[in-house]
Amino acid sequence: MNKYYSYFITLVLSVLLTLTICADECIKISDCACSTAKNGEIDLAGLAGEQGYLEADNDPKYKFRFYPCEIKQDWNNRCTIQDGPALCQYLYSIGETFNLGKVETMRVESHSGLVTVFNYTQGTPDEKGNRTSEIELVCNPNVTETVFEFVEERPIIHYKFRLTSNRVCPGLIDLGCQRIDSCTCQADYNKGFVSVHGLLNSLKKEWIEFEDNEAFYSLLPCPIKANSTAYKYCDDITGGPAACMKASDLERLTLGLQSKMRFVVTQKEPFTTAVVYYGGTSILNTERKATLVLRCDEDVSIAKVEYLGRNPLLNYNFRITSKDMCPHW
Repeated sequence: MNKYYSYFITLVLSVLLTLTICADECIKISDCACSTAKNGEIDLAGLAGEQGYLEADNDPKYKFRFYPCEIKQDWNNRCTIQDGPALCQYLYSIGETFNLGKVETMRVESHSGLVTVFNYTQGTPDEKGNRTSEIELVCNPNVTETVFEFVEERPIIHYKFRLTSNRVCPGLIDLGCQRIDSCTCQADYNKGFVSVHGLLNSLKKEWIEFEDNEAFYSLLPCPIKANSTAYKYCDDITGGPAACMKASDLERLTLGLQSKMRFVVTQKEPFTTAVVYYGGTSILNTERKATLVLRCDEDVSIAKVEYLGRNPLLNYNFRITSKDMCPHW
């Protein structure tokens, strides 16, 4: 009797646990992230590394690419980037590309336990040749490599993919580098600290300022005084700006905040840390974001600062390459 009673109790608890997990809905908070009430966020930022995309070629006829968050302007690799695609398909036989869904159309199809499904649409339902895609995000905390796979298709209509990674597990904040402050983290595996403090100290500056043919930029990863001239390109200093810009055709603009940031290791060899800052609400009713990639290179003694590109008003990408970005004690 006790045996059956024990089995019954175990079964009931299992059902209740499953119902609890399933009930934890994941609400969209940006074009590449959703948030659960109990387990934290699922955020695809940094998932694809510096190249910006994941590639699946497990079908002999096609190659597929997935751009989780945004596309840098010169990432025109077999995708029509003007559409801001999340997914695209390259057909080997005729050398043509088809976009399968836009980043801005992302919606959370479902979320239950360790599996979350994101859905993307290429056009509106009344458009001829409208296509949709879905990606099954499978959380596996025990894997070290992200695997992106093509699963099946209904040609021209619907495409299904699967992405297995420890980076799509809810609540994995500061993955691979534990946050100390807004510009310092401690790397996994006892590697030491990654910090922008040392670089700024060597430059004898509180911030980094540069320009390109599009705009003037200031990077402010570490806390500075409220009355600092570093804020001259920012339109709002509430929350501590991390990046700001001023373009010839635009007023000053705050791109991201120190108070809303996380560290994500995108590559371990050479060690690279993407510092992702989230900003305010853009005109498209989605969260503006600036990403600062810190690239470790022991051979670079003079820091190289680069503007990598943008999706206007939404995503801005920068990179600092220096030996100061390498983990150290």
